[in-house]
Amino acid sequence: MPKPGPYKKKQSRAPCKAFMEAGSCKNKRCPFVHDKKSGNAGSLLVAMLKLLFEKQQLNLYDADTGMLHLTKLAHCPDVEAVRSSIDFNTAAFCDALVTVIKEVVKPSPSFLVVDENGINSPLHMLKAVVTHGLHGAIRGLSFAKNNIKTLDFLPTLSQFTALQEVVFEKNPCADLDDYRSGIRKRFPDLLGLDHQGI
Repeated sequence: MPKPGPYKKKQSRAPCKAFMEAGSCKNKRCPFVHDKKSGNAGSLLVAMLKLLFEKQQLNLYDADTGMLHLTKLAHCPDVEAVRSSIDFNTAAFCDALVTVIKEVVKPSPSFLVVDENGINSPLHMLKAVVTHGLHGAIRGLSFAKNNIKTLDFLPTLSQFTALQEVVFEKNPCADLDDYRSGIRKRFPDLLGLDHQGI
């Protein structure tokens, strides 16, 4: 009888859940797929978001003002099937969302409102907007009523060269001593901060 060889785990074709949610996987022996484009979860999310934008286009986007309203996105009834995947704190979700925005929203938005979405840091969203080349057109950003505690996102935000107004009110970071001065110092051309002129 032949001696059994070492057990080898077969490579799965399913997407790695950790990779899809966080954009990376720390398990060096993970048998799952580490490719955002080949993962079924990412494709499903993009498809559902496209349907949402098609059904809710008039409620989400005002082409006259260029304002895209994504406030309380997870509470929208049209995303019930993927509600658990709507997480602005993951790179995968933000990338899928901005992919759909770039594809569906015409002309590109100049104001982006993502209030009340449980965001701990706007970095994933800001990086996705930069990666997809939409940052040059953005003149206003609102991340009000989230859970942003630090200003570590300011270096990424500085790539938004057309920025005129930002809103971070009702976030823990707005209570920091250097909040207003830190933002004014980094963005001398900014016209408004938290609905107040600078």
